Amino acid sequence: MATAEGWFYAADDDSARKAAGDAATAVSAFQRHFSAEVPFGAVILSAALPRQARDAFQSGHALPWVRVWASPAEKNTLLRESLRRTQPELSAAAVEQRVSRASRSTGDVLPHEIGHSLYQARFWPGQTADGSLHYATPAPDWLDEAAAILMEPPSMLAERRRQYRALLGTPSPHVQDLPRFLQAPHPVDAARRAALSGSGSSSASGLTVMTARGDTGAALAAFYLQSLALADFLIERSGRQDVLGQISLALANGQSFDDWLAQSGPPLQLGSDVATLTQHWQAWVNALTLPTEQAPAQ
Repeated sequence: MATAEGWFYAADDDSARKAAGDAATAVSAFQRHFSAEVPFGAVILSAALPRQARDAFQSGHALPWVRVWASPAEKNTLLRESLRRTQPELSAAAVEQRVSRASRSTGDVLPHEIGHSLYQARFWPGQTADGSLHYATPAPDWLDEAAAILMEPPSMLAERRRQYRALLGTPSPHVQDLPRFLQAPHPVDAARRAALSGSGSSSASGLTVMTARGDTGAALAAFYLQSLALADFLIERSGRQDVLGQISLALANGQSFDDWLAQSGPPLQLGSDVATLTQHWQAWVNALTLPTEQAPAQ
């Protein structure tokens, strides 16, 4: 089916309509936070579509972006395969319990994935990240991830914000101070992504379901939560819903974050340097934690 946001292909009409609705959710949020100019693209729900076919389709129709994603049933199948490969000690019932739990906890992630596509197509067209330096685009990894997270449905965002407040009350080595976080690599960097992919389950489309556990899983969760928290802080402090779009445009035009902050930070009440921004950030983070949630004084 076709809408103002793009073309949507699936095995049945209901799935195509659902994908179109997810795209509408993502586009609305993208216009609010990043840019009124939204590139037209396509979503193809098929884990069986070869990557070469996807590339040929995108090129043949001159589309800025095409997101190939798996249907819920396909994702569950890939997750089962990954769990059986990485955790052979699990019983069949335990595998099904984890698949069901993952399906409920991750919710609808297609708007998130569409957000990644919109962000790259709008600010970094034709560019991919250097895998050793960045996760998906040349943007800082926190900004790239925030662009996708902000496209998620309100219920998912509310849950992430709740989890971040809970994380603040639990000492964690994965919660980074602001100067480090601004430059931090995505926890699933190129090397770790390759290692996880080797133990995960892949489809013909190139989609890989990976199971990140232990320290990697905790680091990944914290990175997502802190990326959203930083986006929330910048929006609230500046009073501008589109502040991340302003930053992204400056970076895409060759400025550094420090340059942007020196020029645009003061009128937005962010300060002219990272040191001042950090002071505002820490005050904002402290205000998130209610007295009853604060850790006991040491």
